[in-house]
Amino acid sequence: MFNSYFDDLDRDGDLGVDNDFYTTHLSKPQQPSTIANHPCLPSSTPTEYCSKNNYKEYLDAVNAKLNLYGNRAGLPIHPLVDSTSPPSSSLLEETGIAVINIVYDLLHKLDLERSKHQRTSDENDRHKEEINQLHERLEGVEGELDEARSNSAHSSRVTESVRKELISLKQDSKAQKENLNRQIASLSSRETQFKHEANRKERQIEQLKERVRANQVGKNRNEKQSMVLLSSLMEKEIDEARREGGAQRGAS
Repeated sequence: MFNSYFDDLDRDGDLGVDNDFYTTHLSKPQQPSTIANHPCLPSSTPTEYCSKNNYKEYLDAVNAKLNLYGNRAGLPIHPLVDSTSPPSSSLLEETGIAVINIVYDLLHKLDLERSKHQRTSDENDRHKEEINQLHERLEGVEGELDEARSNSAHSSRVTESVRKELISLKQDSKAQKENLNRQIASLSSRETQFKHEANRKERQIEQLKERVRANQVGKNRNEKQSMVLLSSLMEKEIDEARREGGAQRGAS
């Protein structure tokens, strides 16, 4: 699914994504990791591509795509997956995987919208070219009509034939103009919708990044509290040992 998506973008002439990078460096997606009903994640789960087995590869791919859109910082979740991490980091690991899947799915949809926008623009250019060709034909027919009017009765019959063709061409030209106006209106509406959608998705990405940072801060805080508690317990045991030693020396 991952490689097929970038192949589609390359055929549509989108942003020039280097397909060789993705097909060479990314393995096939494994069984995806999911987090059911996690409070930090949206209620609807997007299409999943990333798993524990290919986490690093998909993180690199997502960050490369974000870099194309001007976000050079990428997703700050590199330290979430570490083979030396304690078991308690499992939730953070799965959260990071889920974040990558969400961001990747958003980028996927964003590229599809850009591709659709480009196809509509190309279609609009083709319609303009057809209108220009019709105008050229119309000018030629009008010249023939002027010449036919200066001729004899035989030319009158030719004039009638040309007049009918001219009417047909004008009708075609009118229909093409109306179609072009509809295409322009549709393109304008899609462009506005695309901008709104792009802004909304950028806000979603920022919210996800904030959640990841909040999770990391919470983890560090818990580790610090554990160290303080352990230190307090050790000091208490040392004090008790000292008191017991003093009592034994006093008894002797």
